[in-house]
Amino acid sequence: MKRSPCSSAWPPTWSHPLIGQSVSNFLDVLRDMLLDQFTPELWQDASFVELLLNRIHPFLAAASGGFLHCLTTKNLTCETFQIILRVFVQQFHYMEEPSRRMVLESFILPYLNSNSSGHACALNGSYYWLQNNFGPFSVLVELEDLFELNMAFDPLEVLDLLSPMQMAELMVLPLPHAQGKDEVISRVLDHLLESPVERNLQEVLGLTIILATQDEAPCEFYQAIIPRLSESVTSVPGVLEPII
Repeated sequence: MKRSPCSSAWPPTWSHPLIGQSVSNFLDVLRDMLLDQFTPELWQDASFVELLLNRIHPFLAAASGGFLHCLTTKNLTCETFQIILRVFVQQFHYMEEPSRRMVLESFILPYLNSNSSGHACALNGSYYWLQNNFGPFSVLVELEDLFELNMAFDPLEVLDLLSPMQMAELMVLPLPHAQGKDEVISRVLDHLLESPVERNLQEVLGLTIILATQDEAPCEFYQAIIPRLSESVTSVPGVLEPII
């Protein structure tokens, strides 16, 4: 049986998210006409949220700050928040930097800072907490903000997920980690030296120098990092020796 040329399946299939001001405007209209009509109980229903996202996910990469903020005002549970986040994670690589930051600042952080999140959905270990509640957006967050959300957060458990700037912050800043600065610096450098090129050792050290200069790093930072770097010179590629 042939399908009528006027018939169509919903949602349509797109290979890439739809991005642009007109798409953003469409979502804002949808917010006013549809999203505000759903009851608080529905926003706690994982099946309902998944069905809704199945219909609108191609447009979400173009979501405005207003649309994202609207989502945080709904009666989301950690589960339904994470279901929505997974859609943005899937579209992360199609987004430009301003759009990524908008998702972080208008959706992720406001929800995790709200009472609805129940201590920022801080269950399981640091790795699962970061993956389930930030995904790749985690590289845009300052480590200090992650500690404020989750005091049990241990960045040493998630070194593979940290950006070069976050690793520099970890070594330089007086963050409330349980370990002493000696251990933190040693473990970060061990991680970087295992694969210095792939793990951006040169970039991390460059950012560390800048951060230490800007923030007037304490003596304990220099006492910990200088001997450790001196020991490491022979174990890194020659191209990296000048910066060490």
